[in-house]
Amino acid sequence: MDEARKLLDSYMEEFASGNPSHFDEFYRLTHKKMFYIALGIVENKEDAEDVIQESYAKMICLLYTSDAADE
Repeated sequence: MDEARKLLDSYMEEFASGNPSHFDEFYRLTHKKMFYIALGIVENKEDAEDVIQESYAKMICLLYTSDAADE
């Protein structure tokens, strides 16, 4: 497993425990790949951008909802 993958895995573990502090770095490391995956599926740049924006927004909402539920 390469270093970037280990780092992403550690961020996901932090997110799962309710700690979103590395979300900006997670986004920086994943947004290009997510964009190209979405582009391959929807075959339109604007739609692909919408898909990844909605995906990250949903992730943020889930992180904060999970965090609030734990308090």
